[in-house]
Amino acid sequence: MRNILMRIGFAALTCVVAIGCDPGGPGAEGTISLDSGVDATGYATLELRAFPEPEAGFDVASGVPADGELYVMSHDIAEVEFPYGYLIGGGVGTTEFKHWRVLAWLAEAESTDVPAEGPASGEWYGTTQFVVDECGGAFGDYCSITNGVDFTIDTQAP
Repeated sequence: MRNILMRIGFAALTCVVAIGCDPGGPGAEGTISLDSGVDATGYATLELRAFPEPEAGFDVASGVPADGELYVMSHDIAEVEFPYGYLIGGGVGTTEFKHWRVLAWLAEAESTDVPAEGPASGEWYGTTQFVVDECGGAFGDYCSITNGVDFTIDTQAP
């Protein structure tokens, strides 16, 4: 039995060192809904951002943190149907942050003109926190896509 466990351990170590079996990076997957009082007509893009939760908490008026990890996605609103299934982040790697936030908003500007920091005054947005799983094993830190991160666009930016 000990010999079998040693072989399994060696195989896992070989995978990590020789092949580079990195864990999946942090991210979120879920559904974005529009509140009944929100109409996407007249907006150009659905903007999404995922980032580690700021220590002081998130305030949309202060915007998305300018430094650190950030995932950015833009979708042409003509190609979006609500409720909208989304996936942001992922990739390969780990993060030292367990608590993350996803932010989505309806932007009036085209995606190339949208600032990364968040919605402009009067634009509709929604946001929620999510927790990234521990990687475990030799990786430490946190990794993988968090499923079921559903939220609603229901608030106008100040």
